[in-house]
Amino acid sequence: MPEITFAKIIGFSSEDSANHLYAHNLLKSKDFKSWKCDEWQTSSYVILETNDDHKVDNIEIGNDGSAFVEVFVANAGTALSDPNKQLKYQVLLSTSSFMTPSDSKLQANCQRIRQFPNEKLSPNARNEKWNRFKIVCTQPFNKTIPFGLAFVRFNTRPEVDEEMDITPGSSALNIGPFRLRSAANDDPESDRNSQTTKASKLRNT
Repeated sequence: MPEITFAKIIGFSSEDSANHLYAHNLLKSKDFKSWKCDEWQTSSYVILETNDDHKVDNIEIGNDGSAFVEVFVANAGTALSDPNKQLKYQVLLSTSSFMTPSDSKLQANCQRIRQFPNEKLSPNARNEKWNRFKIVCTQPFNKTIPFGLAFVRFNTRPEVDEEMDITPGSSALNIGPFRLRSAANDDPESDRNSQTTKASKLRNT
């Protein structure tokens, strides 16, 4: 499935610049360069924005020391159309556990990866398109360590081309005005009978 590409970071609570664990590291999900807050805090967040609106099908999150992660979404276009209207975020992924209290205290399993399929996302948000994604991390079990994320990936479904579809219950593929039949379901015996019939007719003419 196509991965949603983030264009920029809109905001973040803090970042560990001393160790180069910047918020903008999350813009390149394949680099596996973490973002962490600079020191322990009640919660840490980062807000990413895309150039276009996207419908999220599934999410993959790589953790780096957070006990819980939740994801919120919004559409900046609603605020731009009305400057007096405050941007409201909706829950896309409810609070999800990445580390147990024991793991947190021992600093074990800090970089767990979890995948969240479509059915795990909020029904109210997964069917709409968004361009802002706010990720909130918390670590209430160990108040001595900074925490954050190793990477995030948001995937979307490919857009269906109205000019190209497969008729339900049929092996035919419609491409605009053309209709292509699948060869997989052709009956060789039927073809041979058809050819025999045609040959017989030719001999009798």
